[in-house]
Amino acid sequence: MNLDTLIPVAPNPNIPVISPGDTVKVSIKIVEGERVRTQMFQGVVIRVRKGNINANFTVRRIAYGVGV
Repeated sequence: MNLDTLIPVAPNPNIPVISPGDTVKVSIKIVEGERVRTQMFQGVVIRVRKGNINANFTVRRIAYGVGV
């Protein structure tokens, strides 16, 4: 049984194409107890892993001369 035939995936036109070398801003929701806050940071994309549903990318940020 092929999983791709069970779950058809349509491309989302709202998601831009990201490639290594692009500068992106990433926002993360952080839950602290009952409080939820959004933390944003900006960095350079160093790696893109493409897949159907499980695509992801790695961002490198330089803060005070140190890579984070």
